[in-house]
Amino acid sequence: MTGSRAFSTLTSGFHHREKRRFASTAQMIEAIVMLFVVVCALAVAAGLLAGALSEMHAGAQTEDATRAAINAAEAFSADPAGQPATQTAGDLTVTCDVTPEAHRDGTLYRAHISVADGEGATVYELDTARYVASDGTAAGSAAATGTATASQGGAA
Repeated sequence: MTGSRAFSTLTSGFHHREKRRFASTAQMIEAIVMLFVVVCALAVAAGLLAGALSEMHAGAQTEDATRAAINAAEAFSADPAGQPATQTAGDLTVTCDVTPEAHRDGTLYRAHISVADGEGATVYELDTARYVASDGTAAGSAAATGTATASQGGAA
């Protein structure tokens, strides 16, 4: 082995180790960037799931409020004059404001039913009416209309 050839063998080994070190550093940086991307994607997914959970709870509350309002409307239809002003259904408060209107042949009872959550925010409202003839028979009832109120940032 001549001197120049021995020198080139030594320097080529040195460059080979430098290339290997650079390659492992590049792989390490790539792994860190991939880890960062995966963590960001998981954070976005967790945020979306939290939002979906919140909307699910708001939807369940609206469903419960709708059911409570319908039950109050059915009780009003059975006995419009005997409807209690306030009822509770779980953590919901159902308020029924009945307004009688005397007519020549009977009385038209109008009811505004509202359902509020535990904090007092209105979740659902329902308007209905029932006409009771003077002889005590029901001549029919008007259609009930209800509206859901957006609560907790949810859509109605």
